[in-house]
Amino acid sequence: MYTMIRGPRQRERCTDPIKGRLYCECGCQTPYDDDPQINLTGIVVSGRAPQGYADYTLTRDGKRCGEINTQYCALMLDGYEFLGCDREEMRPLLDQIFADGKSRFDRPENDSEPAGDSLAETAANVHMDETISDMGMDADHKGQVGYCTKCHTFCFGDCEA
Repeated sequence: MYTMIRGPRQRERCTDPIKGRLYCECGCQTPYDDDPQINLTGIVVSGRAPQGYADYTLTRDGKRCGEINTQYCALMLDGYEFLGCDREEMRPLLDQIFADGKSRFDRPENDSEPAGDSLAETAANVHMDETISDMGMDADHKGQVGYCTKCHTFCFGDCEA
């Protein structure tokens, strides 16, 4: 099942004067019993979608029919957006994408060597990368009003870092 739906039926029942909100609060995006059910019969993951690292293109009978976002477990299928899908119900698609913890559709530019041979080495490398990134942010935003060198954002001193 899914926790939210967006599409033609949702737009018809929307009572919000500003139609088309990403997350509408009028209740129109709450699934109704007569809303479309997710049907993964014949769906094949055919590759990466261009707009995001977690998006994959779906085809049925050789024609594009939607996309899946593996980060948020969102499914765009046949003109509907199903948000907050149950991961176990999405398992047939996820199994087509991932094998041994790695995407079968990895782009060559995403290939890299493991960060370290051990968990401790990996953690040290990640910490060093974050420190270098923070130093770059601090240098880029030095002297800008509201920038905090503790949390490396524009918190205006309200952070608890």
